[in-house]
Amino acid sequence: MKKALFVFLALQVTQAFAAWPVELPWMNAHADSPKKTFNTAELPHSIFVVEAYFNGCHWCNVNAPQVNQLAQEFEREDRVQFLDVGVDSQDSEYQNWIRHNTPNHPVLKDPEGAKLLGDFNIEGYPTTLLLDCHGVEKYRHVGAWGSDGADEVRAAIQRELTVPGC
Repeated sequence: MKKALFVFLALQVTQAFAAWPVELPWMNAHADSPKKTFNTAELPHSIFVVEAYFNGCHWCNVNAPQVNQLAQEFEREDRVQFLDVGVDSQDSEYQNWIRHNTPNHPVLKDPEGAKLLGDFNIEGYPTTLLLDCHGVEKYRHVGAWGSDGADEVRAAIQRELTVPGC
């Protein structure tokens, strides 16, 4: 049993490192920004709250305002980065998401989860991940957050901020 658990955990860590660092197209970069991509390697000491979504997902739209509110709450904490990562293939779908949800953090394009989300075995949308600075998953929630969801994510962020090593 211990060996099986070790193999499972080793596989999880290996999967995270395979995807990390990651560079994805930035869909809502500001007009004055020269950046066309978002690269996690540029933020080596950060932890990332990743909200995996697709434009037609009702529950993803339910989560979006709460994600924005939590991102605003942590905006002064340089180590915490919020990312909306969509799996839509058409740029128009991202533009619809941005218009409808007005995210206050980067929206990144990962068509069909090919570069990042696939490595984390996303099985439903929305999925919220908390990744440490090495891309290792520290928290996961699948589905709409519900009344205590923001509190759970907040607590996971605060726990990770106390961990030395990044």
